[in-house]
Amino acid sequence: MKKIFILTLTLTLILAGCSLIKAPLTKTTTLEGDEQQQVLDYATPKADNLISGLVTGDYSVFSADFSQTMKTGMDQAAFDELLQTFSSKLGTYRTHEVNVVLKNDDYTTVAYKMIFEKDDAVVMRIVFDNQEPHLISGLWFDSPELRK
Repeated sequence: MKKIFILTLTLTLILAGCSLIKAPLTKTTTLEGDEQQQVLDYATPKADNLISGLVTGDYSVFSADFSQTMKTGMDQAAFDELLQTFSSKLGTYRTHEVNVVLKNDDYTTVAYKMIFEKDDAVVMRIVFDNQEPHLISGLWFDSPELRK
């Protein structure tokens, strides 16, 4: 759990640093309608791969769409620890749905509501680079059970 916290903190600091260097006052917009669908057209298959890898315990599928920085930050050992935490605290994965899509000049974040056997309030936030091929450059999970 300590590694997950450190990874989350590290990735948050990296993303925050990148945002401050490029655009300290970047405005974030909530996307809807056609704009949201354009993001979901590339985000959905990548999120589905990530979740599939999470469910099957397959790191290569889980990380297939990660940026190099993400692969460094979430390596096989960190993935194994994440699986162990999810197994003990959340149980079996059930389903997910899009909650909100946010975009700024550099990144787009898609937040998903996930339902697991032991917790139906898991939020997964995936950050995608705005430039092609829209690699995953950030990933966070949060829920009451994970915070225990």
